[in-house]
Amino acid sequence: MQLSQKELIYLQELAKLEGLQASRASFYAQNASDPSLKSLFSQIASNCSQHASSINSLMSQAGITMH
Repeated sequence: MQLSQKELIYLQELAKLEGLQASRASFYAQNASDPSLKSLFSQIASNCSQHASSINSLMSQAGITMH
């Protein structure tokens, strides 16, 4: 599948944003004192990391490298 330059940029930015969200959620999980919030933020961090990995994997399979 051939992607436009705009689509490539969008995917790259999306992967970066998912990674950033994972980092932030992980930070909040580490600093939360409430066990429920700690668990919630940990789950969010895990989901965001999985999303970023999936996007990067799909881009890699398509022969697209991140800059």
